[in-house]
Amino acid sequence: MKSETKYTPTPWKDKQYGEPIRPGAAGRWPSVAGADGYAVADCNMSSRSESEAMANTAYIVKCVNCHEELVAVLKQMVEEFGFSKTHIGLVHAERQAIMKAEQAIAKAEEK
Repeated sequence: MKSETKYTPTPWKDKQYGEPIRPGAAGRWPSVAGADGYAVADCNMSSRSESEAMANTAYIVKCVNCHEELVAVLKQMVEEFGFSKTHIGLVHAERQAIMKAEQAIAKAEEK
């Protein structure tokens, strides 16, 4: 049986230039850190401006930390309202929204 490597536990943190990339380290640049304080991703791209690298770091952290909660809520909404997606009283826009939600869930759960 093959074991699957898990991603670094959340919440992830936005570590900017003033903070070391891992506890006790000397190097400093915008990076994403796991809950344990160790770097998960380096956002110091030489082709990016400093402000863009810092904005990318903040965006990555926001997306990762919201992902599981958003997928869970979307699944709950589809479960609650999706049963009637073929119901005659459901308008086209509602059916379309439920189908898009199902597609988003499938995309989020791709491996």
